[in-house]
Amino acid sequence: MVRKSSVCYARKWECSEKICDGTCSVIGTAHYLTFDGLKYRFPGNCQYVLAQDYCEGDGSGTFRILVANEGCSFTGEKCTKRITILFDSGEIELYNGDVNILTPPREDTVDVRKSGRYYILLLGNGISLTWDEDMGISVVLKENYKDRVCGLCGNFDGIQNNDFTSSRKQLEIDPIDFGNSWKVNAQCADVRKGQDLASRLCNGNVVKQVMVETSCSVLNSDLFKECKKLVDPEPYVDICMYDTCACESIGDCACFCDAIAAYAHACAQKGAVVHWRSPSLCRKYHRNNQNQDGSKAIRTEWPAK
Repeated sequence: MVRKSSVCYARKWECSEKICDGTCSVIGTAHYLTFDGLKYRFPGNCQYVLAQDYCEGDGSGTFRILVANEGCSFTGEKCTKRITILFDSGEIELYNGDVNILTPPREDTVDVRKSGRYYILLLGNGISLTWDEDMGISVVLKENYKDRVCGLCGNFDGIQNNDFTSSRKQLEIDPIDFGNSWKVNAQCADVRKGQDLASRLCNGNVVKQVMVETSCSVLNSDLFKECKKLVDPEPYVDICMYDTCACESIGDCACFCDAIAAYAHACAQKGAVVHWRSPSLCRKYHRNNQNQDGSKAIRTEWPAK
């Protein structure tokens, strides 16, 4: 399937047959947006295949990106994400704000850049990964990986209906069954259906519910007026509600700020840069001397072939 890109020029739509890059995003503890645009929730606490091209069972492939939440099931413990990148016989780990090259790639095929609070890793000429040093990840694939990948990010074939294809190549209905199929260690416990940390913490607490709704409503405020013309805020409001409900505090907790940052980043990708951080909003991360969302560098360009 070919994706057409369209531009409005002189009051007419001009379409091309160019295949667009695919972007998969991971936001907070449990939210995924696949390469084909399917949004789902999977609160897993094992290590999982986020994306790879080892999909045919014959051992052939070029990359594998693994992801794991750590400490997210325990009240009072800091929730972190560990990302492992296997590429060109090398191994890179992103964890606790650091990029660690555990095994260098065979060739000079990995470029690590820093912009604001983001790390951008360019893997060869076709893969980039953006990490916010915490819970947010964005993977971009060029068109040559179309319909050649698998994992929690889906298969990048332009069709959302088959994104829940499991590691056994069965089409699942429930995201929990789909997510469990992509765990790396079979001995790690499956996520149980109905296992919902946010509901357990927020349901019945009317005061917290109101505070969460008030906090997350910033996404529909005038602050993001230009964003809303380009990116629908409602999916991010849902994410904000879910993750902020799971926080022990409200307002400046990382899960709330990460949800807001994810929306701002999505808008920056579309060309609408909003300088939203301030001493009164997510002040913990406020920086006066740099671009708040790294938007200029995040618009990834690969080196010419």
